[in-house]
Amino acid sequence: MVKDSSKLPAKPDPAPQDKIQKLREQILELDGNWKRALADYKNLEFRTEKAVREALTFGTKGLIIKLLKVLDELDMAVGHHPDQTWAKMTRDEMKTILADEGVTELAVLGKPFNPNEMECVGKTTGEENTVIEIVQKGYKIYDQVLRPARVEVGKGEKIMSKE
Repeated sequence: MVKDSSKLPAKPDPAPQDKIQKLREQILELDGNWKRALADYKNLEFRTEKAVREALTFGTKGLIIKLLKVLDELDMAVGHHPDQTWAKMTRDEMKTILADEGVTELAVLGKPFNPNEMECVGKTTGEENTVIEIVQKGYKIYDQVLRPARVEVGKGEKIMSKE
């Protein structure tokens, strides 16, 4: 025979203080979960903004590297024909456009050789491990090297003077 559950004696309620304590613990747990979720969201928002910024900045990296070749040609044209104002004006405008995009020339002449920014293509007479000549200019976009400077580095021999 099945007993009717409505006739079973009711379990005594835990003391009201126990219920209050359990509710407080639940509130603290939910509050902690909410704060962690909010922190996760803020981190995700930050990472997403950073990824978008990097994509916009470095997404054009390939095009900028190609434009650097054009800038090299304009530098050569100005060097060989300084009287050609169109070449100088075009080169200067190209430099301005690249600078607006965060591209800057690496300043390496007379500085110690740095393999993170330079590629040594030869050794020459001069102060050891110091850049003596720039074969091809190097550039960076913000803090990332786009193209290392190709340089000749001193091998530690002094230049003999003609006396």
